[in-house]
Amino acid sequence: MSTRTTPVDAVATDHRSGALQATGYLITLGHRRIGLITVTREAFPGRERAKGFVQAFAKAKLRHDPTLTAFDGFSADYGYRAAYGFPEDEEALVKL
Repeated sequence: MSTRTTPVDAVATDHRSGALQATGYLITLGHRRIGLITVTREAFPGRERAKGFVQAFAKAKLRHDPTLTAFDGFSADYGYRAAYGFPEDEEALVKL
């Protein structure tokens, strides 16, 4: 997260930490086939969320299934289509 200051009040999101926490929580519930749906890899939030997602698996000493990740758009329609495009045996989804 950036530590630079701005001349205005602002709220920033720690995308990596959020994905790490959400995915880690699902892992503690016993889920192992967890999917991630997020924005494009070209966008900073998408890259950071993916890092947090993968980091949660590594922290739990588990391997994630890369076929359960979708990077593309910003719309609800994209998220809906991506979720239904995953294999039917995924246990949980993280939509960030």
